[in-house]
Amino acid sequence: MRNADTTVLFGNRTTGRCAPPDLIIQDELHLISGPLGSLAGLYESAIDSICSSNGWKTKIIGSTATIRRATEQVKNLFWREACQFPPPVIDRQNSCFSVEDTTAAGRLYLGVTSAGRSAKFALQAVCAALLQAAGGIQATAEERDPYTTLVAYFNSLRELGGALVMMHDDVPRSITAYAGRWGEDPPRSINRIGELTSRVSATEIPDILKDLSLPLAKDGHYDVTLASNMISVGVDVPRLGAMVVNGQPKSFAEYIQATSRVGRGKVAGLVITIYNTARNRDRSHYETFRTWHGTLYRGVEATSVTPFAPRAQDKALHAIVVALGRHLVPGLLASPKVDSAMRSALEGLAATILERVRSVDRDEEQAVGDGISKFIQEWSQRSPELKWYWNDRGYKRSLLISAEVVAALAAAKKKPCQAVGTPNSLRDVEASAEFVLVHRQPGGQTSAN
Repeated sequence: MRNADTTVLFGNRTTGRCAPPDLIIQDELHLISGPLGSLAGLYESAIDSICSSNGWKTKIIGSTATIRRATEQVKNLFWREACQFPPPVIDRQNSCFSVEDTTAAGRLYLGVTSAGRSAKFALQAVCAALLQAAGGIQATAEERDPYTTLVAYFNSLRELGGALVMMHDDVPRSITAYAGRWGEDPPRSINRIGELTSRVSATEIPDILKDLSLPLAKDGHYDVTLASNMISVGVDVPRLGAMVVNGQPKSFAEYIQATSRVGRGKVAGLVITIYNTARNRDRSHYETFRTWHGTLYRGVEATSVTPFAPRAQDKALHAIVVALGRHLVPGLLASPKVDSAMRSALEGLAATILERVRSVDRDEEQAVGDGISKFIQEWSQRSPELKWYWNDRGYKRSLLISAEVVAALAAAKKKPCQAVGTPNSLRDVEASAEFVLVHRQPGGQTSAN
């Protein structure tokens, strides 16, 4: 939409050059849900129309291991009928493309409750015991190595930040105590602690993943890696063998995906989940630990995708109209100026979107139709003054601008511009807010951070 060069990717219909993709592979399909899935589904309506304008449908393959009600999700997201491969088979040990290996080590799941102690104490005690045991176990270096790097999973960055301090202070002291109790000298030392979260720069992640493969004897070896839900996707380090999960994750799919990062190689994976007894949900999972681990995939939640929900329309309905116009209407690729013929073509393209809405979410058909008509009318009225499709600095002559710029102009109490605020990325699809923490001191004085 923003870059005219993408016409090469989708096939330039206005010049007849190139061809659209015949196959699209969507990995980790279960992640395209919620707010992200809703906006992705909205943009997919434009992508699908552009790729299918020559009369054929692009084939889409979605891969996932944790999904429920896939038929509904696929329809809302891609406007396709779902066909599962491999289909359910009679023999659970042979699913056509995979065969169950009964001799593989697999994973061992353990549950630890914090009853009688604080959740922080339980966490540092378990981490210290695992780290010291991995260093002092009677086994060969090759057998011991996968457990010398401990992966600690956290449900929030707040808890992870507290654990980072704990790994430097409390855990080494507990390791020393355990080593003395077990007659192991010297105690295990923690030399390097890593982090796999959104706080880490994207350029650093490949180096971190590379160093996670280093054995204990190599420089750069990680003793502990603290991780958020980032670790549940795309992290394939066969060497990792031990993980601590601090509290039950919010979804079963997340729990399955995150804990499957260990035990992926030739060694067994060890997963210890620490349940905070002060939380009802954690306590319930601990009390039924054996039962629901025996039927783990049965608890996977159904995903939700609502591409034409009112909030999704507010954010990006106009964006798919612009995308369709640039790629499918001759003369609109390079310039946002619209004449009567182009306007008629845009209104014709709107019919394709409405057909999709009618099939996916009939209740929103009228609202989507009104929204598209209103935007096309405003686009046509502003056409004589337009120079750019997207220019945050020259927004007075731009059709679209960043949503962040609109917010900044509103905060500065400047006159609202006519350019339409549009998301820059789907990485942040929900608004965030800053807050000020006020400390009240005796005597009525306050200080703010």
